Amino acid sequence: MKKIILLSLIVLSAILPESLDTKTDSIQTTQQTQVTQPKQTESKWYYGGTLGFNFWNDYFYLTIQPMVGYKVTPKLSIGGKIGYSYINYSDIDYDTHNYGASLFSRFRVIPQLYLHGEFVYWSYETISGLNLETERSWVPFILLG
Repeated sequence: MKKIILLSLIVLSAILPESLDTKTDSIQTTQQTQVTQPKQTESKWYYGGTLGFNFWNDYFYLTIQPMVGYKVTPKLSIGGKIGYSYINYSDIDYDTHNYGASLFSRFRVIPQLYLHGEFVYWSYETISGLNLETERSWVPFILLG
């Protein structure tokens, strides 16, 4: 019994001072870190977008749509996109350039889920008739999700 108590006291005397020193060091390190580092504010602006391409046999598609948004409140943000698309059908010798812009708003319900509403206005060049005449038209969309 005396051997177990003596062994326990030796182990505790070896562990206890080290644990106290590490706690003191971590407290001092934390205090120094808080004092020396200025508080960083999170930017209300965010950005992203889409870059994509697709090809298959005689078809090629390329699109780029940069996006920028602004957080009005922590839960509500607004923003806009511009976009450009290039499409080529080599079997009918047809290529086109489509472009447009959009405005959106997002409402964050929970951190993992937001509601999105967007008004999109794109200019499309379409083929009409058997002689492959083209005409350009502006097409509005409303996207909800």
